Amino acid sequence: MASFAIENGRRERKFHLELLFFLFNPVLILSRNMPNVVKCSVHGCPNTNKTHPLHKFPQNDTDRCLKWVRLSGNPKLLNVPLKDMHKKKICKDHFSRRMFWNNTLKTLNRDAEPDILRNVTPLTTDQLSVARLTEVVPTQADVGSAGTEVPLPSVPIDFAAEEPITVHVEVETDSIQATMGPVCIEAPLPSVPLDVAAEEPVTVRVETDSEKGENQPSKNAAQEENPPSKSSQSKNVAAIAQKISQQRVSKLSVLKEAGVEKDGLSDDASKLLRVAHMYKSRLARSEKKLKEANSRLVDLEKPESHARVLSDKISPALNVLLKGELLNGSRDPRGRDWCEESKCLSLVIKSCSRKTYSLLEKMFVLPSSRTIQNVLSKIPLEPGINEGFFGHLARQVETMTPKEKFVSLNWDEFRGQGGLFFNEKKGIIIGFENFGPFGNSNLPADEYLIFLIRSLDPNSNWKMPLAIFFSLSMCPGEILKKMIVLIITKLQNIGLRVAAAVCDQGPANQKAMRLLHEEAAKKTGRVEEPEIIVNGQTIVTFWDNPHVFKNIINNWRLDIHNCIEYGPQCKRAYYQHIIDYYEYDKKNFKVGLLTHEQVYPEGKQKMKVKHCTQVAGATVANKSYNQLSSHNGGNPILPGADDTANFMLKVDYLFDITNGSAPGDKPKPEQRALVTETSFHLEAWKEMRKEVATWAYIDKEGKRVIIPCLKACQDNLLADPALWRLLVKEGQYTSLNLRHVTQDCLENFISQMRATLGPNTHPTCYQVMNAFRTQLINKHVNFSLQKGKHCQDDGAQMLTDMQRLINNKKTLSSDKDESSQWMQDNQQTQPSPSSNLTKLEDQLCFLLAMLPPISPLKREAEENNQEI
Repeated sequence: MASFAIENGRRERKFHLELLFFLFNPVLILSRNMPNVVKCSVHGCPNTNKTHPLHKFPQNDTDRCLKWVRLSGNPKLLNVPLKDMHKKKICKDHFSRRMFWNNTLKTLNRDAEPDILRNVTPLTTDQLSVARLTEVVPTQADVGSAGTEVPLPSVPIDFAAEEPITVHVEVETDSIQATMGPVCIEAPLPSVPLDVAAEEPVTVRVETDSEKGENQPSKNAAQEENPPSKSSQSKNVAAIAQKISQQRVSKLSVLKEAGVEKDGLSDDASKLLRVAHMYKSRLARSEKKLKEANSRLVDLEKPESHARVLSDKISPALNVLLKGELLNGSRDPRGRDWCEESKCLSLVIKSCSRKTYSLLEKMFVLPSSRTIQNVLSKIPLEPGINEGFFGHLARQVETMTPKEKFVSLNWDEFRGQGGLFFNEKKGIIIGFENFGPFGNSNLPADEYLIFLIRSLDPNSNWKMPLAIFFSLSMCPGEILKKMIVLIITKLQNIGLRVAAAVCDQGPANQKAMRLLHEEAAKKTGRVEEPEIIVNGQTIVTFWDNPHVFKNIINNWRLDIHNCIEYGPQCKRAYYQHIIDYYEYDKKNFKVGLLTHEQVYPEGKQKMKVKHCTQVAGATVANKSYNQLSSHNGGNPILPGADDTANFMLKVDYLFDITNGSAPGDKPKPEQRALVTETSFHLEAWKEMRKEVATWAYIDKEGKRVIIPCLKACQDNLLADPALWRLLVKEGQYTSLNLRHVTQDCLENFISQMRATLGPNTHPTCYQVMNAFRTQLINKHVNFSLQKGKHCQDDGAQMLTDMQRLINNKKTLSSDKDESSQWMQDNQQTQPSPSSNLTKLEDQLCFLLAMLPPISPLKREAEENNQEI
């Protein structure tokens, strides 16, 4: 016996080492971590975890978990126990944008539930009440009655094929604790496990000890009278067989393999049988794991599996490049197949720098220049309003909440240079003025007008460009007014609510706003209200706050304006005090807060808002107040510097209460915060409007001068409460970030376009149009943090990229028919055909007319040659 025990111990240790090899082999661990295919639990949804992100059922919230089950409409979930329900998942397509935590659409809210369920019938309450997932525990009354049916436990049970199956169930009630008798399954079990999915829950009959003796004689009679049907037996067998798919090897099979009979075994032989049975079972489980590992290794060797494994470790852009490298690395250059995502990413890289793309093309497998150029030509987006573009936007609006549909409309112009380009495929010349449905002209364009919308909801920070137009020098105010009305009408037709219109103080914008305000004043009778009326909807108008603030400081710097007079006491603030403070710090070798570019800006430096905010900020005001004013002790270094410091504090306070906070800003609870019903903004706007009404510039002759930027500041202080009242009344808003009512989103989009143009600071119409198309399909590269831009990062992301519209020319069709009908309805006349250069012949005639005239002598010589 001692030698037998030693040999048995050696064998057991040897088996343990072999088992550890299988369990901790790195190759098997890698293959075991390979993601299995998990299907969406919504009834009829074919999505899996390989194609769509999946979200688990709630685990700790029973009510919400049952609601997910009911909305999914999947009757198979009724067979899953509630404690295992969190292992089931629903794909991302069944959740709208409002159900997610942020715009990345990766994390759900705590109260999220699937709300996009097309052609799905929810489960009824009756089905949930009798379902297995409710896990109803038998009550005392049920225990006292014979033949109580309870669901089979969800814990896997190992059965021996040659032994009867019994399960002991213990039930506790408030008064007694009864031990249930054995569970008798009426259907026989096969000796070989079946791999069949259970369609119905398995029910078992429970009998108490007290009733077991009484009911035992009549049990067989009851079975003979009502024998179970074959269909119910097969279903029960299939359900139980699924739970014992990893059934242990039976002892009878071990004896049969050794050729030994069961009867007459000695004690030593019985012990050997138990040991052999244990090792045989472990070997069977190890073989099964090895088989699964081999199948996963085969899947891992496929090229498409490599990128899937690394997708969680690398960035999305690198993942796109890696997929293209694995797919086309061994192919001939003329036989490579590129997805649209790879083409779009390569287009963005090449637009930024051709030299960089040439270097990357030598290092990696990238699409050729011809392939990238075809991407731009296949985007049927032209200057003006494209109906297909708004149709694509309408499909995104359908999934929005009512709050997300409130947007602000922004437009701005930037300058380029005139240049003509002949498009051979389309047979047209690009570079002339193009106002979309309002006609073209024969003048080369050098100004580009862009319209963009941004969401006003603080929890939904997105933006989307709408259209681009070409003009010479500046868009006329009358045509700009028609463009604004037409675009607002288009947005209203697709379900968006335009609540604010934001622009700068350009001459064309001032004229267009004046015309729209006059029309609104005739309808409402409110002359001073900054609002316009389009199709019966009120829209609050804003002058861009950062631009207004920048104009106030830049006009303060001018030599023609000696100072600014403010307040009822007519105090005066001099910009010379800021210069003296800078020179004082520089002279005393102090680390000052100001730089030379901020105090003496030149050229494009004057366009940077951050220079103005730094010069007139609260920090500089406090420093200059303490160092240069009379409160420093003794004689003041600069008399009157305290008045200048007080004015700078007022300007800083004004900028904060009208501009909101940006990502990364330091908190200012009493200045820079969200607008709410209980916030300080309503009173602060009212007080600062009275304060700004006293401001005036004083020229060198001592006269008061009121310039447009001060009037625009008063208009914005009147428009802020008007917008808040509108959002609370129509959108039930509880908070508002005033940063969403600025042009920062549009300025950053234009900066992104300039970044794709590279060093070209004066692009032509053709180049600007390509940059506009590139940014519409760009979703991997963000240029909002590029060096040299004029405003802060807005933090907004594109609502949707337009990659799906590539090669779909019918989607972005022309807007001539609908726009013409709109103009006829509004009794507006189309430009005459002679002014529209729609045909190539007319454009060529115009180019010939632009050539220098031929001298009389040369013309006479040519005529003589023709006669000869």
